[in-house]
Amino acid sequence: MEKNLAETHQKLWAESSPKGMGSMVTIRKMTLEQLRQMIDERIDERLAVMLGRLDVGEEGLFEDGEPDVRSWEQVKQDIERDRWTPPPGAKSSLELLREDRDA
Repeated sequence: MEKNLAETHQKLWAESSPKGMGSMVTIRKMTLEQLRQMIDERIDERLAVMLGRLDVGEEGLFEDGEPDVRSWEQVKQDIERDRWTPPPGAKSSLELLREDRDA
């Protein structure tokens, strides 16, 4: 059965083939790297269709359109200021996850 399955799926259309492989390819003639490349390209194509293109320029990273001009020290201070520490005696995240799992 494995051989029949391999023979059935042996020939692929050009749109699925790695660059430079011709209009139809035989998996047996592909190197492992070419097969991986073909699979990666196919996955990228499907994700692009499902999720849309994720190419975001730097201008898309900032809400107001302006880049952050804070110094690295200021960024670290802001992170420390915004950090939340649970009160003494509070359950750990692991304990909370176990409670939720066992509920």
